[in-house]
Amino acid sequence: MLRIAIFTPTMESVILLSPIYKQLIEEGYSPLFYDVVEEGGWFEKGVQFISLGYSRPKRIIRYSDHNILYKQLDRIVEKDEPDVAVVAGYSPITYHMVNRFKQHKLRIIHIEAGLRNYIESYNEALRQAIDWICSFNLLPSKHHYSNLAEEGFPMDQMYISGSPIVDNVLMNLTESISKSNIMEELGISRDNYIYSYFTEQNTYREISNIGEASLKWDIDIVIPLKNIYKKYLKDREVYYTLMSDYYMMPIEQIDYLDHLNLVYNAKIVLTDDPRISLEASVLKKDIIFLNKYNDLYNLEQYSSLKFLDIN
Repeated sequence: MLRIAIFTPTMESVILLSPIYKQLIEEGYSPLFYDVVEEGGWFEKGVQFISLGYSRPKRIIRYSDHNILYKQLDRIVEKDEPDVAVVAGYSPITYHMVNRFKQHKLRIIHIEAGLRNYIESYNEALRQAIDWICSFNLLPSKHHYSNLAEEGFPMDQMYISGSPIVDNVLMNLTESISKSNIMEELGISRDNYIYSYFTEQNTYREISNIGEASLKWDIDIVIPLKNIYKKYLKDREVYYTLMSDYYMMPIEQIDYLDHLNLVYNAKIVLTDDPRISLEASVLKKDIIFLNKYNDLYNLEQYSSLKFLDIN
């Protein structure tokens, strides 16, 4: 039986790889699971691992520079002898991992590949480079297949598999509604709040504009914050004014079931994250998207997604 190694450097990758991990377990595989500490590590991401059914990782890969990362990846390839590495997303560390695996001639499967906006940027360069390095790219839709086909990818390196983001929504929605108590904890009710989720730092620079919107729209805006952005707002003495000056409810980073419950019950979803916009689209929510160049799932054509300038 194939020895399949799964690597999760970011929270996004934890969520993207969850359906794959569950399917492998159901089919009798024992995937080798490694948490790479690019973002938070087990103790910050652990709540996601637990709610999405992962076991504890075989190893937590910690590193202080890329050379240490490479040595740990070399050791995994040599000692654990995986036949294939499975990765997801487009983070810088994902690029370094797949590049190292390529040097070992290890087969690499990239989940949720083919996302493009074809605007010259660091993130777009990462997306293209990672897809080209990987042996097989699993694509969310025909749109993403067309992206790679036009770039000249060989047909035997790309397959339309659907999106694990959609799989996660469908697999976890019932459990989310029945088990999550986040609505009661926050004192909010269905259709009486906006759920916001942001990933880009320029969004946080303009957070007061989001606060002004909460006053104009006369509605609470619930916003989970990663530690890095919470610190960013506190350092600029903005964090506490979100609650005192605006109808905003900053909360700690929450697990996937709570997150899905908040998306499901929101009146509107406000985000700059293409993954969140796809989840909201599946749940037929109205979406306000703050980065018109980051509609990586081409949702404007198929959903109620609307673009809004952050100013």
